[in-house]
Amino acid sequence: MAPMARLRVRLLGALLALPALAQAQSQAEVELPSVQVLSDREGTEQEFDTAHTTRVTAQDITDKQVRNIKDLVRYEPGVSVTNRPSRFGLSGFNIRGLEDNRILMQIDGVRMPDTFVIGGFSNASRDMVDVELLQAIEIERGTGSARRGSDALGGTVSYVTPRPEDLLRGGSRHLSLKSLYQSADEQAVGVATGAVGNDIASILVRGVRRSGQETETKGEVGGLGIRRTIANPQAQDVDAALLKFALTPFAGYRAEVGLVKTDRDVHTHVLSGVVGGLARDMNTWDRTRYEKWSFDQRFSGLALGTLDLTLFRQDSNTAQYTRQDRRPTASPFSEALYQRYFDFSQDTVGARLDIASRFDALGHHRLDWGAEWSLTKTLQLRDGYTTRRNGTTTRSVTVDDFPTRDMPPSDTRRGALFAQNEWHPSEAFTVIAGVRYENYRLTPRPDAIYLANTAAAPATGAAFRNVSPKLGAIWRLGAGYALAGQYAEGFRPPPYDDVNIGFANLVGGYTAVPNPALKAETSRGVELSLRHLDSKGSWALTAFDNRYRDFIETIQLDCPGDPSCSALVPLTFQSQNTPKVRIYGVEARISRDLARGWAVRGAFSYARGRNVDTRQPVYSINPASGMLGLIHTRGKFRGEVSTSFATAKRAEDAQGSNRQFLPRGYSVVDLRLGWKFAKDSQLAFGVYNVFDRLYYHWADVPVADIHIPDSQAGPQRYSQPGRNFALTLTYAF
Repeated sequence: MAPMARLRVRLLGALLALPALAQAQSQAEVELPSVQVLSDREGTEQEFDTAHTTRVTAQDITDKQVRNIKDLVRYEPGVSVTNRPSRFGLSGFNIRGLEDNRILMQIDGVRMPDTFVIGGFSNASRDMVDVELLQAIEIERGTGSARRGSDALGGTVSYVTPRPEDLLRGGSRHLSLKSLYQSADEQAVGVATGAVGNDIASILVRGVRRSGQETETKGEVGGLGIRRTIANPQAQDVDAALLKFALTPFAGYRAEVGLVKTDRDVHTHVLSGVVGGLARDMNTWDRTRYEKWSFDQRFSGLALGTLDLTLFRQDSNTAQYTRQDRRPTASPFSEALYQRYFDFSQDTVGARLDIASRFDALGHHRLDWGAEWSLTKTLQLRDGYTTRRNGTTTRSVTVDDFPTRDMPPSDTRRGALFAQNEWHPSEAFTVIAGVRYENYRLTPRPDAIYLANTAAAPATGAAFRNVSPKLGAIWRLGAGYALAGQYAEGFRPPPYDDVNIGFANLVGGYTAVPNPALKAETSRGVELSLRHLDSKGSWALTAFDNRYRDFIETIQLDCPGDPSCSALVPLTFQSQNTPKVRIYGVEARISRDLARGWAVRGAFSYARGRNVDTRQPVYSINPASGMLGLIHTRGKFRGEVSTSFATAKRAEDAQGSNRQFLPRGYSVVDLRLGWKFAKDSQLAFGVYNVFDRLYYHWADVPVADIHIPDSQAGPQRYSQPGRNFALTLTYAF
């Protein structure tokens, strides 16, 4: 272990001992029962954890008529999901201004696949799992996580799937049906869930079928070309399944075999991509496949406490096909048809061990500790054909010779040891201290296809080790008030595609070159919250300040002076480390019962970020945003009016982003009505954007790229739907 790492661990141990002084205090009234803090982590939200965490349940998904991950965070200020409506759709999460692979996404504790984008015809997103398969989604904001690991620089999104016991709830069977219709994209969804079992064996089966069209915009311009603002015609079909078989043959042991599977197929008629004089038609077919098998075992009542062992295999594949009909000239050798193929796959095997131990020594302790290991194989391919007017076919499209790989096939191995201790020296204090050791290794495996790429450089491996500590505390002040704070560090190794990229566009006059000397990104975050909880509800005010070192960004080199410049083209881009980046801000939330049957819910987020040296903004940060909702419940009926709002994106906060436009501020009103006509059965109707406003999300505004023609015009194509409605019916037998 490096000297600095040893020093951090020693400092952490010294800090952990300080709260023992609190034992001299008298035992005050307990505003929050200690059982809430010490309860089992599985599927629970720790309301008074040191990090700002939000939990969205399956009931919330039904009540809010959620179709996808973008709807999921509709009322979560400071969290967004990027959308590429011209073709590719939803991508991944943005938390406190960081997005894509800087957000750790996991499902039942398993790290989910990466996003990968290259050029205008290749985009593998992280929207892999259908939301209807989930029991809950937990969104943890902020840098660093001792228990969850690297890549969580901006935060963590954790998907939790249900167990058979969650649906049986002490009974022997469960059967439910759910249907949803959403007018914004003519989407129809059907969900069927069944579970049977007893104290020894149980099984859960859930199937999801959804089909829909393009998501409408407020645009009014049709026709062909980049000026089009009406959404491109699109057909979407999704099939998803969840299967779990649980066995409890004797006390203290539980085993479960699980399968999560999602298949998505999307056909888009990209009318906005038809460029006059170059193409007369463009169609695309995009396919996403995701599958995870897991074998979980729980041993409880051991001397060590409770032991959870998970073995898993996860396979993902994105396959995209683009067909462009060209405008041939009189020459028989002119191009008549371009066909492009893109394939990106990640296959992972791994294991995770979690042990929860309890002991009393100078107070109550809960120690969560364990280890994890995984091996991920990443494979990327671009291919294509050009068919000329005379019928001949070549394996080249424009200047690309196919097949080609823009990075070599790569193996990444991750290993980690972690421990996090919750210490309760008194009823007024909780101290949370954690540390995580990580070992990361990248091993490229160049093949003949990669080596044939004229832009390919010699592949380089990489290895990184890191120790990340976390220290937090909660001080219950009395009368329902609490003060919580934490210091946490994060770590993210350089991505495989930045270390070994090999891409050139000779017509465009630019290339991207690898950087095997990249350092790992690290973060140090401080968070402080004042919170209040009583019988009427809760509120919280949080301030955070995150500092990042060796932030990886793609920059244009000063050519020809820079030794890394390519001799093939005049422009060379390379990923390099930015010494210092800072993101800071405030967040607030409130949930309060008012008069009988009335309640209010609200949230707000504001963040700013800068490159410390250049003062350039971190333009991926969303403008200040918030929501306010008024809820009325009377017997079996429930109504809710919600307002979502955001300020305009200021030019000084978007400098250097090259976004197509700066969206104005907005305020949008939604209305939902629900009738719970039987236990676990309800009918809901919602009207969204009641006043039919034209508005945009900053995360959806595209970067104006000359190689993606429709990114440079037609702003209203990126607008949110106008007035639309949704109808949901759930029925449990």
